[in-house]
Amino acid sequence: MVKLTQPDALNEKAEEERQESAVLTSFNELYIWSMLHHPCIHRLYGIGTIPGTSISFAAAEVINFDLMSYLEKHPDLTLVQKVRLMTDVARGMKLLHDKEFVHTNLKPKNILVSDNGNAMISDFSLARPFSEAADLSAEDGSRLLSLAYTSPERIEQWKSVKGLCSSSDMRSGIFPSDDVFSFGIVCAAVNLAAQAGPSSSRK
Repeated sequence: MVKLTQPDALNEKAEEERQESAVLTSFNELYIWSMLHHPCIHRLYGIGTIPGTSISFAAAEVINFDLMSYLEKHPDLTLVQKVRLMTDVARGMKLLHDKEFVHTNLKPKNILVSDNGNAMISDFSLARPFSEAADLSAEDGSRLLSLAYTSPERIEQWKSVKGLCSSSDMRSGIFPSDDVFSFGIVCAAVNLAAQAGPSSSRK
């Protein structure tokens, strides 16, 4: 798999701002991704740029399934096999936290499964070091959000930013416990998908 980024020069000022944001996001993602070497982390082979262009790329292992599409493709998985998938995710998350990074966006779409049934965490574009994540303002924290898999504390941040509740006594920042909560919701989604079939998948 090759991930490409290429600027669009239609609006020079907007493009300049977008490029700055994209470069920071890409650098952040690639830096964190390059620090994570584990069977339960999507493997990054290398990064580079195409000479003479502004195109950058990251080459990674090709994986055909995300978590829910794998479950749909293999509807007869045993409970033991499903638990093994989620154990893989937990192992990947432990490595991420041991390296002092928070994923911030753990959900089935960001969990890939190989043909041999090995689950691995992917997409580190929103990941943050512990220190940076803890210092995020409520507004910044609420942007890094997939509501269906989000902890109650982060939902309160989002509601506060939207003016739906008071900001008093509201926790700011994002923490490893938020990843753990997301992991629990992913486990519940896997269980619901197993009980009700493919149409129940929460992506």
